[in-house]
Amino acid sequence: MVPRATQLAYGPGRGPAPGLAHLTKASVLPGTALFFGCVGARLLVIGARAIVTRRRCALGEHSIGPLLAGSLGCAIVFLAVLSPYLINSKRIYGQYFYNVNSTFYIWYDSWEEAKQGTRAHGDRAGWPTMAADEIPSPQRYLRTHTLAQIASREWQGLRTIVRNNLSSGYGHAKYFLGFLAVAAGLCFVRWRDTLAIARRCTSLLLFWASFFVVYLALYAWYVPIASGIRFILGQFLPVMYVLSLIIARHSAALPPLTLAGRRLGAPAVFNGLLSLALAVDVYFILAYRLGSTYAGN
Repeated sequence: MVPRATQLAYGPGRGPAPGLAHLTKASVLPGTALFFGCVGARLLVIGARAIVTRRRCALGEHSIGPLLAGSLGCAIVFLAVLSPYLINSKRIYGQYFYNVNSTFYIWYDSWEEAKQGTRAHGDRAGWPTMAADEIPSPQRYLRTHTLAQIASREWQGLRTIVRNNLSSGYGHAKYFLGFLAVAAGLCFVRWRDTLAIARRCTSLLLFWASFFVVYLALYAWYVPIASGIRFILGQFLPVMYVLSLIIARHSAALPPLTLAGRRLGAPAVFNGLLSLALAVDVYFILAYRLGSTYAGN
């Protein structure tokens, strides 16, 4: 039998979530593509191992059948949820996944250029009424920009993202950096266990790593168009969830600490320190930050 975790990860029940997320904000497609890419890589690895070892793939946890059926079911449900929107989008704009940000604006060098370009030529009511060679696209961007300009845009975008998140009044950066430091330290101290987990969950770790790296790169690229902190905040809860899983897994295996004659487990100590930090932060948010921080973007 396939482990329950695998069934949940790749089952059709996961299809509605990305579909509804796309209807809310059309930025879920790269993550969905990464998900199915990792599933495909997992299937190829299982098949290759089966060929090399001359074993059947449908044995134990290396079963291709449920994994393939679950991922296909997820794709079908995803498209079914989006089907009314996709059909209407195709009818009006000529593309199923039409979105002005990812179709046009991301290939401009500034928001002013975008406003004077497709936005001024009706891109929200239909396909912009412009000459074909004037409509922005990946091919056009590569033809009109050097590799140095492309690298500079990505680098400057990353710098802006880091600066905005560290200087913002939301106070989330310190929690991310703290969790990251604790998770990295635990992985280093318990490196044997970390490697064992990595070998067992390679495709899952590949998905999470590529998910955050790809979205960070996309947000950095989009900075000349819009550099609001809301983009990174959309990834804050997912990355904190992953870091929390790592901390919980490793800290539970650490020996207990003795404080004031009481033996406390490492997770309890960590949660206590986190609760103290949150209490202090809540006080300053209510007393000072709430009335002085702009939270519109």
